[in-house]
Amino acid sequence: MQRHTTLLNQLIKQKIFEENYLQRLDGTHKDKVYEGDVERITHGVMHACRVAILTNVLVNMLRECGSKEAAQLTNDDIKYLQIAAFFHDAARKGEGKDTWEAESAEKCRQFLSSIGLDETKAYYYSNMILTKELSIAKNDKLGLLRSILQSADSLDIMRCKKKFDIKKSAYSKNLPNLTTHLH
Repeated sequence: MQRHTTLLNQLIKQKIFEENYLQRLDGTHKDKVYEGDVERITHGVMHACRVAILTNVLVNMLRECGSKEAAQLTNDDIKYLQIAAFFHDAARKGEGKDTWEAESAEKCRQFLSSIGLDETKAYYYSNMILTKELSIAKNDKLGLLRSILQSADSLDIMRCKKKFDIKKSAYSKNLPNLTTHLH
């Protein structure tokens, strides 16, 4: 199992970071990805890492607050959610409005397939990238996963803004309920 985990981590690093986030935004290939300036300051490798970490934080927070839906998420659901988080901006060619979500979702789907996930599941988990901004039905698993991804992305991107706006998070409407559980 340890060998599989190490191999997966290596693949994630190579496939996601080196082939996407550490490359130039204009799409030209950069051979020595660890040399020179980082070009993707806002939507780069550190953003992808923080979003992946925040997905786990949000799942745990929802579980602590008694969310039955979050409690039913499997370890695989969380693992593939985090992989989707790593890929959610992988195809970006610029900052500002994301017009590359379909490409990022396709890169995620290809990666999930390459590590042995069947096509149906690979599409299911990668599709969260494409649909994370949709109105969220919290009573189904995909809606929950999408809202977690969207919230993690929004919470991290707020670090780049001059004004903090919690309403950008899918969970902002539930904050009074969450605060009750935290005290």
